[in-house]
Amino acid sequence: MKIELKNFGPIDHFEFDLDKDLHVIYGENNLGKSYAMSAVYLILKNLLFVSDKNFNVQLKDLIHQSVAISFPTQLTNNGTGKGVEILLTSSKGTSYQIQLNDSESPTLTLSEFMDVKDLYFLKKYSLHYLPASRSGLYNGINSLSPIIAQLSQLRNSIKETISIPTYSEPISDYFLLLTSINQLPKNESITSIVEKKILKGEVIFDKTQKKLLFKQEGLTFDLELSQTSSMVAEIAPFVAFIKYIVTDKSILFIEEPEAHLHPKIQVEMMKVFVELVNAGVKVVMTTHSDYMKDTLSNLLLAGEVSPDKVASYHFVMGENGSYDAGDMKATEEGIEDHNFTSVSVALYEERMKLLEKRYAGSHD
Repeated sequence: MKIELKNFGPIDHFEFDLDKDLHVIYGENNLGKSYAMSAVYLILKNLLFVSDKNFNVQLKDLIHQSVAISFPTQLTNNGTGKGVEILLTSSKGTSYQIQLNDSESPTLTLSEFMDVKDLYFLKKYSLHYLPASRSGLYNGINSLSPIIAQLSQLRNSIKETISIPTYSEPISDYFLLLTSINQLPKNESITSIVEKKILKGEVIFDKTQKKLLFKQEGLTFDLELSQTSSMVAEIAPFVAFIKYIVTDKSILFIEEPEAHLHPKIQVEMMKVFVELVNAGVKVVMTTHSDYMKDTLSNLLLAGEVSPDKVASYHFVMGENGSYDAGDMKATEEGIEDHNFTSVSVALYEERMKLLEKRYAGSHD
């Protein structure tokens, strides 16, 4: 199944192919990478909730409530005067087009009715979203209790004005899952790689306090995430997801997994993502890490992951908004770099000029 976004905030065009297992989105800041990933998450999430009865009407209403309300300004005012288009295409070629006009109350139109049977394959998946700044979000929201997140999810049905912080649907979903864990550990082989090799400790869920704790090697007591290093605090929510929540039929969305991590750890984390993919989990991520890109390239070259499983996108800005340049596709030889190298070259050339200037006077 493919999802196409057109005229979505800063995005001119983006196409997401669900048949791929590992999606990596590269590009400079402020190009809409997170918008694209959040929109795909919300669209897929709503597809999971539609039933056979009045399928097309349900889908229209759900996407309007979820996508249009989560991104009101970005969706309806991208500066081009064009309305947002969302095109869903099943593996059988059936399409379903949603158009959101540039107005305060977007309208949706259907270009073709999709059969709910075209989406049955999605029912086996569970969706999970790990936002950027996830450690800060977790600690911050946790201190205010899960009530705020629950109210945020119900804000569309609340008539009275309530002055509480609001969170996007992906962030609410993220926090509520981490405070309602009731499953036994799973994915133990992959989890142990992260806990033993990277964290040097164990991430646990305290059911009484309904919060994550960290059992560090050598300590006789547990630490709250706010008491741990930035590396542990950033990775711990990810570990909790793969340890207690994610199954081999999950789609895991994660923004900037390299945050707060030394390049050495970034390399190891990319290897973990490929392990998840090979275990049946679909992974969708945005990243600014050339180390993670190079690691994925080496894993492709080594045959650890097939290029047929990998969708590698490179967002660039065009005249009408951002789009995938298509110049960083995954191949058997890796991923050609058109995102990071220019910065390294510019820094190197600057250094050579500074050295030349510095030592030019020493020969006079």
